[in-house]
Amino acid sequence: MKNPYDEQQTQILARISNNVVKLNETLLEVNQKIEEINEMNSDLVAFSNIWNHYQRNASLYLASTNSIEPSMMRAYYYDNSAADQREAHDSGRPVQVEQLNAIGVHYQRLEGTEEENAAAID
Repeated sequence: MKNPYDEQQTQILARISNNVVKLNETLLEVNQKIEEINEMNSDLVAFSNIWNHYQRNASLYLASTNSIEPSMMRAYYYDNSAADQREAHDSGRPVQVEQLNAIGVHYQRLEGTEEENAAAID
């Protein structure tokens, strides 16, 4: 006796099989696209790691210098010691910017190439 539903079941199984094949192909395409995205993001990960190291080093530096200000110009009186002339010879007595201006020494903080070029023209 022949099952009346054999042909219908065979067609359904064929459709399921075709759909599984199409699904596998689509998943392969999705995996390829994900791999491409991961390759493009690898540079971003490297940059992120570099930035994190920079932030950590900057934090350590600021903590060690007890300063959160960007490094500023420092002027001080020479200590007249006989020590190595290549050393800083900081007497601990700072010279104020106003005192430097009075003797013709001008300090200006430049924040980039355009400002540097403008200052060079002046």
